[in-house]
Amino acid sequence: GNGSISNGTPPAQIAFLEATRPYMLSSDERSTSLAFDALEFSLAQDHIMTPTRERLIESLKALLIKGIEQAIDYDENHPDFPMSGDHIDNYSKRWLLHSLLWSFSGSSSWPVRQEFGEFLLRSSGMMLPSGSNLAEYRVRVEDGEYDNWSNSVPRMEIESHKVMSTDVVITTTDTVRHCDVISAWLSSRMPLILCGPPGSGKTMTLVNVLTNFQGIFMANLNFSSRTTPEIILKTFSQYCTYVRRGKDTVLEPSENLGAHTWLVVFCDEINLPENDSYGTQRVIMFMRQLVEQKGFWRNDNVWVKVNRIQFVGACNPPTDAGRVIMPSRFLRHAPLLLVDFPERASLIQIYRTFNGGMMKLFPNLKGETDALTEAMVEVYGQVQEKFTPEMQPQYFYSARELSRWVRGIYEATVQMDGLTLNELVRIWAHEAQRLFCDRLVEKAEKEWCTETIDNVARKCFAGVNHDEVLGQQLFYSKWLSLLSC
Repeated sequence: GNGSISNGTPPAQIAFLEATRPYMLSSDERSTSLAFDALEFSLAQDHIMTPTRERLIESLKALLIKGIEQAIDYDENHPDFPMSGDHIDNYSKRWLLHSLLWSFSGSSSWPVRQEFGEFLLRSSGMMLPSGSNLAEYRVRVEDGEYDNWSNSVPRMEIESHKVMSTDVVITTTDTVRHCDVISAWLSSRMPLILCGPPGSGKTMTLVNVLTNFQGIFMANLNFSSRTTPEIILKTFSQYCTYVRRGKDTVLEPSENLGAHTWLVVFCDEINLPENDSYGTQRVIMFMRQLVEQKGFWRNDNVWVKVNRIQFVGACNPPTDAGRVIMPSRFLRHAPLLLVDFPERASLIQIYRTFNGGMMKLFPNLKGETDALTEAMVEVYGQVQEKFTPEMQPQYFYSARELSRWVRGIYEATVQMDGLTLNELVRIWAHEAQRLFCDRLVEKAEKEWCTETIDNVARKCFAGVNHDEVLGQQLFYSKWLSLLSC
């Protein structure tokens, strides 16, 4: 609005609002603002779930508040050199574009995000250091400049036994930017949902953020088609207590969880509950009431207010079998982020780390880590592109295949006293055939898959006699040993 700002408002907040005002509000009735045009552009695009103006605007509000808080924190930590002039001006405008991008296209695919980013840059007249993909950059509060997300990704190493762990999170460009956006929405205490195909890492990403978030306690719930509101009430009875405050009855996290701790209820597969005979997902509508009305009627007809309770969810796309379209009455309160399959660069980074840990068992093969990773990602990419679920239901390939591949090689080699490159390539090819070829139906498809594995091996593994190594029958089994022969 155009109202005056009180004298108690931090200078950084005033400067932020003044710098972004021309982009949020139109100067006259004959023109529209950047924010308005961006909203209309976003609503015309494809989203993983149907967007609403309310949800997009609430998502934007949360990210803008996060930007203002960062500017205020910077000034408090640098009292002698607070943000001013070009510093706060550049930071505010660039943070606005960052917020518009992720709030208005966070629930869309990467091609849509890239197109939307180009629209924002073109409409605002701002420039990137290089390239035209706004999603590749974050905004540094330290100087108000753009910085590539990849510069924030640490190089990780793991021990060999960690290859078999399912809770290891390898930091990539995708996870860093997703975690940044999710953290901003969590701080706003809004419900939020991550949606994406199976194996895209949405649940792992969300749990990783929640685990590292201060002042929360996470309760895990796995939804099914038969889930009812009773599961929410049982969770409350387990982790919360009723307290009297004046005339009000309040439900809040128990004191043993911490005096100011928030209870975050993580609802996995949140779009599985079926509609009842009235076309309502009862458990989702109960959650909507808790978010919207801040309370519920107990069985004894007492209105109970809820305090310090937040909901987050993860789910597959609503187009998948067995999924139910979630009502917009709930979604309008919940920012939504599409977590798609990792890009090739992220896959290379993830599985180079796992393979590097595995190769610590065999120092003589440490130099083959990059070749092994490149070969795995190459085969996976070609098979995923060639065979789709439209051809056969089981032709669904996700990054989980790469995880199974690494663990299969590890299990086959961990007890060996030594390993040669020839043996490694044979085991690599054997696991590839079990993961990819055995799932195929037609003989021609199996032949194509086997040929692809051979071609990738020839391309990636130098110094190997491929005709000799791959020409023999590949057969490995844990059931056969010298003891049983």
